[in-house]
Amino acid sequence: MTANTEIARRLRATLAKELKQDVTSITPEHTLRGDLGLNSLDAIELMFRIEEEFDLSIPDDDIQGLVKVGDVIEYLERRLTPAAPAARATPAAATTRPTPAAKAPAKKAKAKASRRHA
Repeated sequence: MTANTEIARRLRATLAKELKQDVTSITPEHTLRGDLGLNSLDAIELMFRIEEEFDLSIPDDDIQGLVKVGDVIEYLERRLTPAAPAARATPAAATTRPTPAAKAPAKKAKAKASRRHA
């Protein structure tokens, strides 16, 4: 985990705004309750702000493991960074049939051609 990722910057900015502190004073090593002084209600409100900022839902069971700012950064990075694909997939265009909408222009062209010759 690096403290300079976009996720880390956004989280620290959210924390700073919520806690009315300078963003540079918040480090990944800070504990949410001890160092930053959050009580239970503050922690819940902060999680709501984080959920809004990052457009995700944090289950209550996951919140229990978030003790330090760095824990929250790592959690968000795991949740928000797409997993690398295990194997390269075959391109969809090579494995799919044309849709009915794609077939329609060809049918119209054939119909026009047959009317001309009739």
